[in-house]
Amino acid sequence: MQVRPRPPALALLSMILWLLAGCGAGGGDARKTHDEVGKKSGREKAPPVFEAKAGLGYQPRACGFDLDDDGIAGEPEDCRICDGQTADPDGDGVDEDLIYLDAAAGKDQRGCGPASQPCATVAYVLAQIADGPGDGAEDILCLHGRFAEGLLKPGFGGVPGTVTLAQRGSQQRPFEKSKDPAILAGWDKDGDHQYPPFDQDDMAELAGAGKARALQFDVKSDDFEIAHLTFTGYGTETESRDSGLVQFGPGPGEVDRIQFHDLHLIGLNEERVVSSEVSTFDLFPGKALVRHLWVENVWAPRSGGWFVRGSGADTGPDMGPYRFERITHSARGCDFSSCENGAAMTAFHLWGKIAGIEILDSFFDADVKGWEPKPKGGPQGASFATIAQCSRDWTIRNNEIRDYKVFAKLQGYMDDYCDDANARPVEPVRIDGNFFHNDYAPWAAGDVAIYLSEGGDDPGEAVGEVSITGNVIRSSVGLEACWWLRGGNGAATPPGQILIANNTCAIDANRHAALVVGNVEGPDPAFPRQNIRYAGNLVTGLGANDFNAVFTYTPAGLVLEGNVWDPAGGFSWGKMPLADFAAWQQESGDRGSRSCTPAFASPTAAPETGGLASDDTCARDLKAGAPGR
Repeated sequence: MQVRPRPPALALLSMILWLLAGCGAGGGDARKTHDEVGKKSGREKAPPVFEAKAGLGYQPRACGFDLDDDGIAGEPEDCRICDGQTADPDGDGVDEDLIYLDAAAGKDQRGCGPASQPCATVAYVLAQIADGPGDGAEDILCLHGRFAEGLLKPGFGGVPGTVTLAQRGSQQRPFEKSKDPAILAGWDKDGDHQYPPFDQDDMAELAGAGKARALQFDVKSDDFEIAHLTFTGYGTETESRDSGLVQFGPGPGEVDRIQFHDLHLIGLNEERVVSSEVSTFDLFPGKALVRHLWVENVWAPRSGGWFVRGSGADTGPDMGPYRFERITHSARGCDFSSCENGAAMTAFHLWGKIAGIEILDSFFDADVKGWEPKPKGGPQGASFATIAQCSRDWTIRNNEIRDYKVFAKLQGYMDDYCDDANARPVEPVRIDGNFFHNDYAPWAAGDVAIYLSEGGDDPGEAVGEVSITGNVIRSSVGLEACWWLRGGNGAATPPGQILIANNTCAIDANRHAALVVGNVEGPDPAFPRQNIRYAGNLVTGLGANDFNAVFTYTPAGLVLEGNVWDPAGGFSWGKMPLADFAAWQQESGDRGSRSCTPAFASPTAAPETGGLASDDTCARDLKAGAPGR
């Protein structure tokens, strides 16, 4: 059984109500210094300030290396790399090619590279010093100082050989990494086994103001690790439409086993209008296949454009798997006054033949207030994750997502992109144990926590198996819906089941309902979704004239059981409002559910109590028969 580090939905509901009451204001997060309004204002930016959130997102650590490949980073045997003296830091009997660089004291000259005679620039080392894995030893570049470097394109990778790490915690699967990667990392120059940016006595920064992108990995640069560095300013003070941290390809061939960890990415693409090429991680790899990409323990404040965007091919083998883990990210998009609808931030948007995407244990803040967006409706496109056509095997687990317009959009079809005979259903999708909250008032439409859009007219143009479990969705200013299932198809009934179980929805349903099944804004597709199980969920916080649930049609495989519905809200079946809860049960077949208001304990109540007061008679003894209840 998967061990989940976050308590079940009901255990979190007391925290939600506490936050709704305003008692949670001022909690620690990554958004602390947003009085700046950008270069156009002439006001100087304050440096970003990081505050860790317990158990989520980037966690500063002295050493994030795992040189012995036991799945545990930061052990003494892992932290002898780039210390200026250890020749074989991974203890495999082969002395690595360690090359030291000092931006201030180094010189690019013949013979540079030892710690006592460092080189000065990464570009020089890549072109003149590093010799690749042909000699059986991996190249390790150890950086100290502030380097003003342009695009770096390593023409080599690590020594061939892989290791597979077992899954841990929130992870969905084991993961393959390089056993002896080439490494670009910060230098532990004071020899205390602590690395930058954690150790402020050591500095390793790649400064990219005026430059478009920092890194490019092609098929010759498999097996690479980028660690303990700070990247600043790439994608700023430039008009390039192709900017950010890293791009891959163009191939053809595989770009395999690239790992990023323990990084600060400060202000990348800040104040840039959103376009498809402006992305921190660019996964439009041309003819290359990007596989086994692992990004972990990264802090990325004041980020513009997309965080991760790209596609696999319409045909051919899959790209992936990709793991994004323990990321703390706050957006700082272009102001609406300058960029209009281009002032937006989408965190993840992937489509095409890609499989195995994990987004785990992270904190993402859209920072809408920091954008200065238009006064009504908000920026267009502020979605956290767009799970798009032909992509497969998504896991979004144990994250906190703040102030995005949409948490997850599941999109089975887009015209001319992996469609027709090339299409395949988007499945399976697991959305599990997340906390999605929105407190930004001017959203006017399109603000849905989890949204399934319609498919196309080919059976493969659809969303298939989806599991939405143990999430908390809360908005103090309201949403159109917590779950809106419009996913159907014009040619055949979509495959698989939609499971919505053991979630909490605490919203004012400002347009539609907590749960919407069907298209309330137009006709349903010829073959609407049929297999839906909605069990063990709690709806609360509805206002007058709100709806708990709206169904435009009767799904053939519908199961409703063990839910708590808000007595303030109504119900609609077949686009007709129902008189009361009893009429809802009769029409829908909802069994074992209740319309009542739970009594909650204090926010400090033990998780095993479910967050409910000991004398609660609404939800405490409710049996849903659903997983995890």
